Amino acid sequence: MDSAKAQMAAQPDNVMLLMMMVLPVATSVLAPILMEFKFPADQGGLMMFMSAVTKHKGDSVIAGLGKEMRSAFVPESLEQVVNAMLSGGGM
Repeated sequence: MDSAKAQMAAQPDNVMLLMMMVLPVATSVLAPILMEFKFPADQGGLMMFMSAVTKHKGDSVIAGLGKEMRSAFVPESLEQVVNAMLSGGGM
């Protein structure tokens, strides 16, 4: 995970790097949580999980935890792009 985070820090606007390097690491790290909540333990499951969390952004506790989790993997410069991807488009 440290290697992926370092590469993202060096290229914070590189969406393809995020998709190729960081998503697989995030999926691996979060696999037990995905399975616990009955999501597939793959990248599609991670996207579904993040989308489900995003739907509860009105709950300050869930929103805070979601932001904390995303910040571990997504550079601030790509936050809008990732949020748009998770919400089905539109930035």
